[in-house]
Amino acid sequence: MRCPRCRAEMMRWRNSFYGVGLAVHEFAYDCPECGYLQFAPPTSEEEAEDQPQAPEHRSGLSRVLQLIGGRR
Repeated sequence: MRCPRCRAEMMRWRNSFYGVGLAVHEFAYDCPECGYLQFAPPTSEEEAEDQPQAPEHRSGLSRVLQLIGGRR
């Protein structure tokens, strides 16, 4: 892969934070010439489906109302 800024060859490396917290990209590309960084897209549809999804946002009030109402 070539750098979009300086057209140098970019280095691919494994994201050491993949799967931790919000890190959903397994690989990234780094340009040794200009320092440009780009996360690699998933290589297949299966990888895209395996990525963790953000949890549904619930406000504190809705959670309290659900507990009082007996619904979860």
